Amino acid sequence: MCDKKLKINLDRLTESKAAGICESNNYKVKGVVMRHPDGDVCVVELSAVRWLEKNDWWDIMHPGIRTEREIIMGLLGAAVCPCCDGGGAYYDNNEPTQCQWCYEKDQIMNRTKDDKS
Repeated sequence: MCDKKLKINLDRLTESKAAGICESNNYKVKGVVMRHPDGDVCVVELSAVRWLEKNDWWDIMHPGIRTEREIIMGLLGAAVCPCCDGGGAYYDNNEPTQCQWCYEKDQIMNRTKDDKS
């Protein structure tokens, strides 16, 4: 729980980086970033408050870095089925048949979606 008057304890590296930025670039400390144990973040600056989920905060702090799951989903989403029109079935001797390629792609995408953390 936070006290009304915040006692801010920064780790040595964060304090050193922040002090260097303030000194060399004329920045001033005007806000605070708080992290919840689950990884969510709250930013308070000049009375404005923003609540960010941990994945959104990660995207802000690490732009352009994509997770393996995101890469797999992107590749599979763009992949074109070599067996059918992408509908998941094709006709073999006028009989509708489950497309194995589409079935496995859907299984991977659904499993990857469920594993999202």
